[in-house]
Amino acid sequence: WDVDDLLDPIRNGLSHNGKLYAAPFYGESSMMMYRKDLFAAKGLSMPEQPTWGQVYEFARALHNPPSVYGICLRGKASWGENMAFITTVANSFGARWFDNDWNPQFD
Repeated sequence: WDVDDLLDPIRNGLSHNGKLYAAPFYGESSMMMYRKDLFAAKGLSMPEQPTWGQVYEFARALHNPPSVYGICLRGKASWGENMAFITTVANSFGARWFDNDWNPQFD
């Protein structure tokens, strides 16, 4: 592998003073995809950086089962398939799993 292929945030998280100390075993980018046609039909517009509150409101406005469900998240069994996104949501609100002394921060 080529160390220059690592994304800066991943490389920086494994480095100190510019020196890489570990090889990453995992990295992920979060993104949201949406249907422009459904948004247009409801008069909705997607902001450049939507908040989770806005995502909720969009899902609520679009929810019309059984033909349209307002949101689709990961659903396969296993942590990486259905729980990994929770870290992204938590980080968006300033949360973290542990403090610097490894004390759990989620109650």
